[in-house]
Amino acid sequence: MYNTYMGRLGALLKTFLYVFAGIALLSAHGLIITDFYSNKFPTLSSLHNDYLNLASTYYASQPVLPAKSFEKRQNNSSPHIFINGKQLNVEIVKTPGARELGLSGRTSLREDTGMLFVFETDAPWGIWMKDMKFPIDILWIDRDGTVLHVEKNATPESYPNIFISPEPARYVLEVNAGFAEKNWIENGFVVTNLPEVIQ
Repeated sequence: MYNTYMGRLGALLKTFLYVFAGIALLSAHGLIITDFYSNKFPTLSSLHNDYLNLASTYYASQPVLPAKSFEKRQNNSSPHIFINGKQLNVEIVKTPGARELGLSGRTSLREDTGMLFVFETDAPWGIWMKDMKFPIDILWIDRDGTVLHVEKNATPESYPNIFISPEPARYVLEVNAGFAEKNWIENGFVVTNLPEVIQ
């Protein structure tokens, strides 16, 4: 019984301290000082309004992330594309350095994921298997999303051979070996939800 009484008393005291601290904080910001000068103790409603005012003042003072920075963060995320009804999460690479590195040095690629190369112009982009650790399928895609050529099971041992599309492509997609055969991917198939081409 004593412990229960003391526990309730402690909880009540803690609540009082929180309320007092909140009043002191709001008073320090000049938000409820008029209540004290008018000899009226602030009501719960006025405290709630004062708290909202304080929160609005605080968040209004915080820096706003520029729209370009937000777009940059979104572009760094891993979007997904669709091919023959199959969703594929892709890592997009657009810079020359990232395109040159590609999947080199990586030990594996998760299932249903790929690396999507986006180029500034249409060309029969050459792909080789330098420093690769596992086989892949390579798909060349035009700017409209049509698959132009599929190179199946390109192995690390094929280096320094260079695989080239017979037609100019705007995108190159690298996926795990066997993906094209497993999902019946052939020339003429259309890939949707591709990122906008680089101008």
